Amino acid sequence: MKTCECGCGGQTRPYARNRHKRGHVRDEFARFLPGHTGRRRAERTPAGDGYTKVLHDGEHQRKHKDGYVLEHLIVAGRALGRPVLLPNEVHHVNGDRGDNRPCNLVICENHAYHELLHVRQRALDACGHANWLLCCMCGKYDDPSRLHVIPHKTQYHRECSRDRARARRRARGAAPQPTRLATHRCETCGLVTYGGAGRAAHSRYHRRQEAAGMVDPSSGSCLDDRADAPARHVALSL
Repeated sequence: MKTCECGCGGQTRPYARNRHKRGHVRDEFARFLPGHTGRRRAERTPAGDGYTKVLHDGEHQRKHKDGYVLEHLIVAGRALGRPVLLPNEVHHVNGDRGDNRPCNLVICENHAYHELLHVRQRALDACGHANWLLCCMCGKYDDPSRLHVIPHKTQYHRECSRDRARARRRARGAAPQPTRLATHRCETCGLVTYGGAGRAAHSRYHRRQEAAGMVDPSSGSCLDDRADAPARHVALSL
């Protein structure tokens, strides 16, 4: 075994095959570990997404293979008295990920609590009330008592939900309304028929009754119980 020449103290491995362009010879130990170089590495450098990472020589659960650890984890661990282990996370109070002062850091028990802090901070910045929730339909903050809240999923105003349902129905096109048939009361028997076809059928029915002598001359009403009336029209007494 051979110690990495960058000074990190790691042990290098022999090359598995020859690569003459890179200067690798099979079974010969490498000078550096992968990712390490002969030039001196910066003690503190940007890590992307606004974070800062620092070179860490000791053991750490969140240490990257290049030897760096995010600076806010080191600062929070120093204040806590032990390393910040998973699933703990560190929250930046002012939202600046590069501001790693101890007064700007809050140690969260897990990612859910960390996300809750961000949700409350956004509500406080938008409306001045950290407890208010955002309606997923109109995009406005409101008191939770005026919202329909589905735990761990979403929340919305019931008025917004009804308005969206109406808009969807209008977009699909209103369903055709059933045509209301005209009503007609028979002057002979007082029955009500619907539509022109019902009126014509009932008139034919009376003509057949008159031809058969089944109409009372004094009252003009039918003498039968109308059991043989046409079934395709409905007659109701008002």
